[in-house]
Amino acid sequence: GKGLPPQAVKYVYLLVPGLFTNHYPGYMNKNWEHLRKLGMDVRKVQLNTGVGVEKNAAVIRDTILGVSKEGHQCIVIGHSKGGVDAA
Repeated sequence: GKGLPPQAVKYVYLLVPGLFTNHYPGYMNKNWEHLRKLGMDVRKVQLNTGVGVEKNAAVIRDTILGVSKEGHQCIVIGHSKGGVDAA
């Protein structure tokens, strides 16, 4: 298969989990591991997935701002409710 574009490693990738993630240990681990093996800086956003969108959106915003303060841009990858929280 084709490799990643060279600029792909310049970003921080934030994985935002979906509803009930707290009940499934290892959720999104395979995605995280695969991206790490490709040399990408990928991080899981630690959320209480059972709380409302407003609270999780604030955590995601703060995480994005933290990445920005490190001098990086990020790409947010949300699954299920994680996509809603991120939006």
